[in-house]
Amino acid sequence: VFALIMMLVYPVGAPLALFVLLLQHKQRLDPPGVEEGEAIERRKEDAVLAEEPITQFSMLYRPKYWFYEVYNTVRRLLLTSAVLVTRDLGETTLFIVCVGIVTLVIEQESKPHVNPFLSAFCQTCCWQILLFILYLLLLDSDLTTEGQAVWISALLMVSNICLIVRIMTGVGARSELPMDPVSWATASAGGGIELTDFAVDNPLNSGGGGDAGEGGPRGPAARQGVH
Repeated sequence: VFALIMMLVYPVGAPLALFVLLLQHKQRLDPPGVEEGEAIERRKEDAVLAEEPITQFSMLYRPKYWFYEVYNTVRRLLLTSAVLVTRDLGETTLFIVCVGIVTLVIEQESKPHVNPFLSAFCQTCCWQILLFILYLLLLDSDLTTEGQAVWISALLMVSNICLIVRIMTGVGARSELPMDPVSWATASAGGGIELTDFAVDNPLNSGGGGDAGEGGPRGPAARQGVH
């Protein structure tokens, strides 16, 4: 009875309570109709959010992922407490592999953190969990000798280092790229580049029409180089 009560208090109650408390500030954490960059700046200057310590759980994440700490709590519980419910090694391995793959995909596709390097670090941690599980699965299968296990351990370490370096350097390269095509063209041209491929159908440029004529976005004005 005590174990059941504690299960309702922490594994179920804690994430649920956190979600309910954050939900009360959803409109301030993720202002509707506001671009992401502006929403992040608004949150920093919001006096109400500053007075509510619970909202700090959401400040690390992009506005649309204000609830992500709730997911993180559930993920940790699945990898630590929920695995105790399994009855044998087979069920344990299958459960952890499934959770590891699903959480890796979620982390890699969502990139929820405001700081891109923090997102890359969390992705790396998810990869570490999955690779560690696969390594233990290989050892428990008795398909390797003692010498092979040492070589596999060394290979896993090298793979981890390469994975960390690749993710971190990739994030650094992406963070240096301008966000809009015109800025990219200006920065990369050095002297001049045609913007034909970046022309956008804009009524202000087309004189009210969308045709690629003299007054349209595909006309001579759109093909002038950036100097």
